[in-house]
Amino acid sequence: EPKNKNWFRENGYKSNYYILINKGSGCSTSGFGTEEGPVSLQPCFYYTINTHELLHTLGGIHTQQIPRRNNYITISPDNIQDYLQFTYTKLQGPRYVDEGFDSESSLLYTAKTWTRNGL
Repeated sequence: EPKNKNWFRENGYKSNYYILINKGSGCSTSGFGTEEGPVSLQPCFYYTINTHELLHTLGGIHTQQIPRRNNYITISPDNIQDYLQFTYTKLQGPRYVDEGFDSESSLLYTAKTWTRNGL
């Protein structure tokens, strides 16, 4: 049982949130923290990618961004494409729960995701 049953409401969540799945280009989620959280799942035909994007709409962050991620993985910033560096930034604050590291998480990029050289 949760210690604080009102955690979601007290942390900025609203009961009138909804998920809009549209036919945008690519696979992405945006709008977390707003009234609308559109999800583009076209042409995403993979269960894992769709799950990843839908978890973002629920407030999930990338596993490689948890505060203690360096205890579990090594990030090589020089090998990450410049425009995607932000997806590897460690996040801090009470909103980001850090209860361990799930190496099987749908929100964890693979070792080669967004690398400059594919290694």
